[in-house]
This record gives sequence, structure tokens and C-alpha cells, in this order.
Amino acid sequence: MPRMLQPALACDTTPPSTVPRPLALWGLWLAAILAIGPFIVRRIVLIGDDDYAHWMAVDTLARCTSLIGVALGFRTGLLQRAQPRADWPRSLRIFLLLLAAEYVEQTIGAPVLQHYFRFAETTAWPPIPDFSLRMADLSAGLLFAVLVEEVVFRKFLFALVERWTARQVPVIAISATTFALIHFTSGVVDTMLNALVHGIFLGLAYAATRRLSICVASHYLVDFLIFAGR
Repeated sequence: MPRMLQPALACDTTPPSTVPRPLALWGLWLAAILAIGPFIVRRIVLIGDDDYAHWMAVDTLARCTSLIGVALGFRTGLLQRAQPRADWPRSLRIFLLLLAAEYVEQTIGAPVLQHYFRFAETTAWPPIPDFSLRMADLSAGLLFAVLVEEVVFRKFLFALVERWTARQVPVIAISATTFALIHFTSGVVDTMLNALVHGIFLGLAYAATRRLSICVASHYLVDFLIFAGR
């Protein structure tokens, strides 16, 4: 390992767990359930619900539970936090490519998917009655939602799957597929296919840079484009 990378890796690496290995493994699987499960439960609970206050309460509780799962997963000591990160010039170039790819997919690909695969519709995002509340939702609310999704479906899932394989194709595929499966409301099929494409783009960017910040930034900007137009 190059000497210049050693301090950075040493700072970010989870120390070996003092928990017995069988208990740590059980804790890791519990963490995976807590990290991903609330997204599924949330979607089921909110099917057909158009009350914004109830929607936000359920959504916030689910995402906070997911963060607890992620923290527990890394706390077991079985997941490595550290990965060599790309330098900022390379990361910036990948961010611009990611943002462009997501924008093109959302403006060109998503309408095609909606035209051919929009069936089994269940519910839509509830209307927000107040302008100031809508602005807060599009800023802090949306940023929190995006941050949690990236922490769970990129940082956590990558670390989890990489316990068994270092090959990036299955890691990205599992991350993107799981990300797609939790998007089964508001159109079901087209929404899930759209999320799958975005998940692949985000996974490729994260694998290339190991910088969650560029995934969060691109994801937020694209979601802002989607929800601001509604």
C-alpha cells in the first residue's frame, strides 16, 4: 500500500470488533434488515395515503430507522469503511458525467418508460398545502431523504456485498436492484425501472470515486428537478 494512503485509510477503517464473530454476524444481518426493511414497510404503509403530514411522519421514522441499521452494521466491525478515494479533479469529472447521465435519463428515458410501462399504479406523492412547507420539503426534506438513500444503498450495501466479492459488477447490480425494488409506488413498473437505471449510474460513480458526496449531490439535483415540477 502506498505510504501516502496509509494515514487516510487508518482514520476511516472500522477497528476490529470485540464482539464474538457469531454475534457480530447476527448483528450484521439485523443491521441489513433495519437498513433496508423500513423502505419496504414505508412503501406498503403509504399505499393510497394522500395525507402529507402522515406521509412525512412515516417517511421520517423509516429513514431514521434505516440510519440506525447502517450504524449498527458498521459497529459490528465486519464492514470496512475505508476505500481509496479518487482525487477531486477525477471525482469532479465523474460527478459531471453522472449528473449529465441522470439528467438525460430523467428527461428522455423516464418519459419513454412511463409511456410503455406505467401500469399497476398505486399512489402518487401527496400534495403539499403550504408554499413555505413545500420549499422546506424541497430543500432540507429532500436533502435528508437523498442522503439516507445514498448512505444505505451505496455506502452500506457496497460495504456489505464486498464482504463476499470484490468484483464491482455484482456489487453495483445488487445495489441498483435493491434501490429499484423499494420504488414500487406511483406507477410501480416504470418507477422501478427508472430507479434501476439511476441506481446503476450512481453505483458506477460511487465505485469509481468512493465519494458519497458526488452521489448525494447528483441524486439531489435530479430529484429536485422531478419534484419541483410537480
